[in-house]
Amino acid sequence: MIDLLENGAKEGITGQTLGRVRSRINIRNGSASEVGSGFEYAMKGHGGTGPASKSQFTVGSDKIKEILGRKDLVSSPVLKSSDSGNFVRQFESGEVIGKLPINKGAEPTSVVTVITDEAGIWLTLFLELSVEERN
Repeated sequence: MIDLLENGAKEGITGQTLGRVRSRINIRNGSASEVGSGFEYAMKGHGGTGPASKSQFTVGSDKIKEILGRKDLVSSPVLKSSDSGNFVRQFESGEVIGKLPINKGAEPTSVVTVITDEAGIWLTLFLELSVEERN
């Protein structure tokens, strides 16, 4: 379950945590072989050469990092997963940046989902058909 964070805090979310989450996305490079370790691991699965069962970016890693640094992404609405405790942003990039997995038709998409922890440290990202899909 995912809850939209309103101007106050939901249970267990302090104003300080909410402020950090809404103000930054810190990118970890990580390792391609260590699950959930950061950018290199995400690119192994979603970087254009991963399995067809996963969404694939069709733009390079520099472009993806540029998108992750955009103010309009960082300030986009934040959702909290009550399952994992992580924070989710969905963002319409304004340009085609990848394609959906084969089970979703492998259609081109411009929507990226970014997941961070409570410190704003980026955990993973993937592509979706529309912002509404996850809501």
